[in-house]
Amino acid sequence: MIRLRLLGAGTLLMLSLAGCGPAGAGGGGAPNGTLLFYDACSNCHASDARGTDLGPDLTVQASDMTPDEIVDVILNGAGTMSPLDLTEDEADAVAVYLIETFL
Repeated sequence: MIRLRLLGAGTLLMLSLAGCGPAGAGGGGAPNGTLLFYDACSNCHASDARGTDLGPDLTVQASDMTPDEIVDVILNGAGTMSPLDLTEDEADAVAVYLIETFL
């Protein structure tokens, strides 16, 4: 009980969402594409991937891209987008989430 009080609200939210997302995400140390997308991408591309003033609509922009091309953009940036500080496994998880959820 005391330990739970020491955890911040963000930590509790992350723990409660760890099971969300694609099959296998968040389990066994696998990167969770859902959480990574919301953390790293949604500020510019919106939580529904339809874009904001800061980033394009990924349902259009990424619709004809391969998973490897999406990972390349995540890791290396493109246009005005800077590279994201994610591992290749994390970028793969984001690409899978984006494709399975929005494309």
